[in-house]
Amino acid sequence: MKKKSITILAVTLVSSLLLFTGCKHHSSRGSAFMLDYISESLDLRPEQEQELSGIRDELQAEVKRIHEENDQLYETIKAQLAGEVIDRSIVRQQITDHRSRMDEVIDLAVDRLADFHATLTPEQRLKLVAKMEKFKERRDSHFHR
Repeated sequence: MKKKSITILAVTLVSSLLLFTGCKHHSSRGSAFMLDYISESLDLRPEQEQELSGIRDELQAEVKRIHEENDQLYETIKAQLAGEVIDRSIVRQQITDHRSRMDEVIDLAVDRLADFHATLTPEQRLKLVAKMEKFKERRDSHFHR
């Protein structure tokens, strides 16, 4: 159960960071908003804000690499579609490589989440859980009508 909770929290954090950093046009503004929101919601201390900012920067760099790799994947798939026959082994290998890279980023995000979590006070952890529950309620009401 604890592993599942950590995974859910990691995916939530990664998704939030990727959502706000994934857009190439608004990445700095979106990630700054997310950091401000997290900082305010959890009443983070300056050193916690600094650590979270470092995590954001590290994850943004990884996301940038994935975007670049996605461009390569796109070109490979496009070339395969333009040909007479699709080489399934090439397409499968490209997708396997992409999936592996995503797994690496998820592992990194989980590690950074655990590091950041260790800096939180019990009160901040309770606030974080309360925020997660609020997000879940919103999601459930939106997707499970």
